[in-house]
Amino acid sequence: MVYSISNLIGGDMQCAKCGSLMEKVIYESIEADRCLECKGLWLDAEVVNALIHMQGSELVDSGDRSIGKLMNEKREIYCPLCGVLMNHLADPDNPDVEYEKCPACNGMFLDAGELSSLKGESFLNFVKKFKEN
Repeated sequence: MVYSISNLIGGDMQCAKCGSLMEKVIYESIEADRCLECKGLWLDAEVVNALIHMQGSELVDSGDRSIGKLMNEKREIYCPLCGVLMNHLADPDNPDVEYEKCPACNGMFLDAGELSSLKGESFLNFVKKFKEN
């Protein structure tokens, strides 16, 4: 089950894509930030690794894939934690899945539907490549 705790914890993080507020969501004790508007996901570097081993964690990705594809067209985004320009990368095994990675803190931003797409193919291979970039 996915729990939203945006009302309990002041959501002061803003979405790197649309600027809306992010809510904290918890799945099996793993915390992520999800945009209230576009449903994009901010994942700290250690959360990405934890999600590999969690069956059903794609439930955190509750957004509409078509909105995610539209938001993916925005290329110049800045890390919501450190303000650094994020790198726009594509998964070599699934070039339709593009994501942003912060070169400073290694956090990543996934548009709506991208986590589900990655888990649907080889998420483990994706994370290996994520660590290499």
